[in-house]
Amino acid sequence: MSLRAYVGCICLALAACGDADEPTLGEPVRFPVPGCEAFDPTPCDVREPACHVRLFGMASCLRGNVPGSLPPVSVISEDEYAEYLSGVYAELEPRPDPDHRERALVLLDLAVEGALQPETRIAEGADFAYGVYRWEPDDILIIDHGDHRDDFASAVLVHEFVHALQDRDVDLEAFEEEFGESYDSYLAVDAVVEGEAELHQARYAASMLGLDPASIDWTEHFQSGLDRAAVEMLEEESPYTASWYRFPYRWGGRYMHFTWLAGGNAALANRFMAPPATTQVLMASSNDAIEPQFTPTAPPRAERARWANVEDTVLGAWTVFVLLARADKSIDLAAELALGWRGDLLSVLASEPIDAATSDTAIVWRIDFEDEGTALEVASALGEGAGNEGAQVVLERSTER
Repeated sequence: MSLRAYVGCICLALAACGDADEPTLGEPVRFPVPGCEAFDPTPCDVREPACHVRLFGMASCLRGNVPGSLPPVSVISEDEYAEYLSGVYAELEPRPDPDHRERALVLLDLAVEGALQPETRIAEGADFAYGVYRWEPDDILIIDHGDHRDDFASAVLVHEFVHALQDRDVDLEAFEEEFGESYDSYLAVDAVVEGEAELHQARYAASMLGLDPASIDWTEHFQSGLDRAAVEMLEEESPYTASWYRFPYRWGGRYMHFTWLAGGNAALANRFMAPPATTQVLMASSNDAIEPQFTPTAPPRAERARWANVEDTVLGAWTVFVLLARADKSIDLAAELALGWRGDLLSVLASEPIDAATSDTAIVWRIDFEDEGTALEVASALGEGAGNEGAQVVLERSTER
């Protein structure tokens, strides 16, 4: 069973909630959430059952659901959440030694050594998570990092209640397993899940903070969050894992906002029936939620004598963008080139015997682009080990000396 199956859906900090140290001037006059005027948007103490009932009603209204039974809610400390994650990892298969997948990511400058190891994942998860919906027990954890505020926690709880309602509609574990087969498709599919929760969280948070929802440029709200996340990715040590905390929320939030504008909650529900299969679709949806414009190609897996193929996955347009932006291309140019992605396959190879301490790791990443000019520019930017064969970039690197 995957870690994702244990943990469920994680909520990160909501930028609109402001700085925890920001002074307040008393309770603001609050505008109702459009369409949910019957529900009071005032923040409440998420430790109290009455708060759970009211905010679950709000989340249900935002989605157009009948509330049904209330999921249990617990508030725990960061240390307690880290302890929970430690128990989760203790039940999973240990990482292999040598860890060829992690080595492959290091070779690609997508991770640092140790990025996939349990102690790193536990520390990172405990630091980043503010709320978690766990689909197997159907409950919610709110993580108090020692800076608890009712307004922030209330918005997080609405986000997690949205996940609980999604799960009842579509079975989130089955949904992500069916459509999220590769790294790229997983990010795209998770963007539907987290994007809808971000949308409804923002709709609630505006009224909660005393803002008039009618006065907000919502398209700019979601775009500015996305723009900040793109810049933040340039500073990440391990963008492969950091993408789980950035892409689904920010690119998914924009995409599901456009989806909602086009057809309301019915259109959002339809995304769960036919979600975008690639990050390229979400990245290209800069003005509306577009439909796929092409069928991605499937380059052949790499084969080498005396080397075993230990993993194949699709890294997608998003990873192309991240590497180009980190290779000193401007964010705008990196995004433009990445949108020319038409398919890829990363093959991770290990010299035999693959479990020996002396086993080396090699990667072959074949990336198809819409034209030769784009491929040539991408290959030049990716540098050592990269060349283009027509409209395909082939990047090869190895730990072998």
